[in-house]
Amino acid sequence: ARMLWFESRGTRSLATNDPQSLLNVDNLASRVGHELANMLTPLLGYIELARMDPAADAAALELLSPLWQISRRMLVQIQNLLLLRERPEPMLRPARIADVVSRAVATAQETGILASHEVRWRPPDGSTPWSTPAEPELLVQLFVNLLINAGESMRSPGVVSVTLQRGAGGFTVKIVDEGSGLPPDAVERAFAPLYSAKATGRGVGLGLTVAARIVERHGGRLRLESTGPTGTAVV
Repeated sequence: ARMLWFESRGTRSLATNDPQSLLNVDNLASRVGHELANMLTPLLGYIELARMDPAADAAALELLSPLWQISRRMLVQIQNLLLLRERPEPMLRPARIADVVSRAVATAQETGILASHEVRWRPPDGSTPWSTPAEPELLVQLFVNLLINAGESMRSPGVVSVTLQRGAGGFTVKIVDEGSGLPPDAVERAFAPLYSAKATGRGVGLGLTVAARIVERHGGRLRLESTGPTGTAVV
């Protein structure tokens, strides 16, 4: 299994990237990202209006479902491109981490990538706010990327487990999948831009790069661990 860990502590990200490679990706993001977003926004709007039309028949709605999922995937990738650019200093405000994770789970499921998998996520007791200073939208994008990465790693139906724990001075979100696992050299390179250990056509190699930047921006730590012959954990 693979495990992905995110910890809200004062340490820096362990991602190490080639400066020239990052510069090239940043230039691409600034030139293309906004143009793609401008084209996709009306498409999403029209699809949503059609899905809400009470006169739409079942056959039409069935055709619209994959269009909606593909458009949502495109939006996630465009947001990743835009997040690769330099951003101003973070504007932190209190964020309920359980609400952020719940939003991320719902958004990731809208892409259809997790459709054949079971996502196990149970928010903690609502009486415990578990708030942290953050940019909520960035954290949502962080967890969406990690969930999509987990879904794309599994070629057959499996389980993606999401847990939230609170510790001294912060909290930990752990995402575990049942994919094929990663060799040690892939774990070391996983956060480099445009690197992907998945099969061709399953991801473009931006999700973990952006995730590492978001974690670093929040003073946290991101760890990727291969937990055995099958699966990876991100913490």
